[in-house]
Amino acid sequence: AAAAAAAAAEEEGGDDAEGRTLDMSMTAGDFLDVYAAPEHAGAWDALLTPFFIDTAHDVLAYLELFARIVRPGGVWINCGPLLWHFADTPGELSLELTWEELRPLVAAHGFRIVEERSVDCPYAANPRSLLSCTYHAIYFVAVREGAPADRPSAP
Repeated sequence: AAAAAAAAAEEEGGDDAEGRTLDMSMTAGDFLDVYAAPEHAGAWDALLTPFFIDTAHDVLAYLELFARIVRPGGVWINCGPLLWHFADTPGELSLELTWEELRPLVAAHGFRIVEERSVDCPYAANPRSLLSCTYHAIYFVAVREGAPADRPSAP
C-alpha cells in the first residue's frame, strides 16, 4: 500500500516521505533553451540521458547545462551510443568526441563517475526475423560534486 501511495504521489507531483516535492520533467523543445531558464539551476536531483548526449551540436554546451541544473550530490545516469547526429550534415556544427575524450570533460564539469561500462543495446529488433540492430553504448552513473571548471576545452 505504501508503494502504491508513493507511486500515486509521484505521478501527481506530490511529496515523498521526507516532504520533498516529487517532480519529473519531459518537455518538447530544444534542451538548451528549455532548461537554461534560471528556475532549473540546481533544481534537479537526477538527470537521465538515454540515447541523448550524441544529439548535441556541441556536447560541451550540454555538459555546462547539466552541471548547472543537477544539484550537488545529484546523479546523472547515461546510456547510449556516441553517434553524433550532425556528424554528416553539411553546414552543421558537430563536435564529435570518443568516450575516451568525453570522460575527462564529464569530470571537469563537476561530475564524478561512480559506475561505467559498455553495454549492447538492441534497437528495432524483430526476434522472428534475421534483422536486428545493436548499438554498442556507454552506460555510466556520475555524481555531481563541486563547481565545474571554467569552460574546459575538448582534447
